[in-house]
Parts: sequence; C-alpha cells; structure tokens
Amino acid sequence: MLRIIGSIDCETGGLDPLRHSILSFGLVPLNQDFSPVQGIPSLQLFMYEPKLEVDPDALRINKLFDYQKHASYKDCFIKLLSYIDKYKIGKIEPLGQELDFDFSFIQFWLMNETRKIFDRTKRDTRRVAQALIDAGFYSGSTSLVNLCSAFEVPIQAHDSIGDATAVSLLYPKMIKRLKGEH
Repeated sequence: MLRIIGSIDCETGGLDPLRHSILSFGLVPLNQDFSPVQGIPSLQLFMYEPKLEVDPDALRINKLFDYQKHASYKDCFIKLLSYIDKYKIGKIEPLGQELDFDFSFIQFWLMNETRKIFDRTKRDTRRVAQALIDAGFYSGSTSLVNLCSAFEVPIQAHDSIGDATAVSLLYPKMIKRLKGEH
C-alpha cells in the first residue's frame, strides 16, 4: 500500500460540523518530497447531507449554490474508498490550511473510518506561517490568499481542489523559508 501526503480542503455550508454540511472535499496526492504522485489524479467530491444545514453566508463565499444536487455523504464515502482502493493508497498524511477546522467536518462525515484513512500526522500551513512570523522570516497575514500572494503561489480560492492545490505548492516553499533558504 502506498503512503501519501494528501493536501486536503473542504468547502462547507457553515462553521459547525454538527450543524452544517460539507459541500466539497478536495484531495491532492503528494509524495513524501511534496511532488505530485504520478499516476494518481486529484480527487474532488461534491456532497450534501440533507439532515444538516447550509448557511447562505457560506454559499456567498464558496459559490456552491447547487449543493442540493450533490451526492450524499454515504455515496461520497464510497467514492473515497473506491479511490483509495483503486490507487492502492494506505494511510494518508493530511496537509492543509486550518486543518483542525476541516478535520472536524471530515470526522463527522467519516466517523470511525477517519483514523483508518488518515494518519495522525498533520501538516498545517497556518501553523507554519505562525512559526515563520515568530522566527522573523515572514510578517504578513496567515490567511491562505495572503500566504499564496507572499509566496507567489497561484490560487483558485474557496474551491476545495483549488485550495488543496495551492496548499500543496505553498507548503514546500514555506518549509524552505523556515530553513532559511529564501
């Protein structure tokens, strides 16, 4: 089984995983050196759990207005498992921006399967940004859009696969700066 780093992002219907639905999940598979895994495409799932709410303010940000046409949590769980099986992926080491927020939604979606799919190791660009600020290597905002601008990384903001792709490019640049390799 292949162990990968998965740059992940969720677009949600609000801020509370117990009340609001995930609307989109994106995963970009990476090797341990943060290069793209050859032969494994990125994955984007559009989902909606009707038992949960969607806040209109969230829709103004992520523009997923047709969320009611998205697949169910269960169907997307099956698609995720099929993807993992097809590409013989073992544990996924998650990488993201504000990963604790996304993982609160992912854990509600995947329940007991979360630990079987994702490794406990988590890499978070916002935390690295704070370390860069603390070390005097960066003085800007820790938002993903501002980090991408500062590190010259293209971003398609508020799109799960766009944000996951941006994080996959941003994180190695941040680590180089943290090492003093400007």
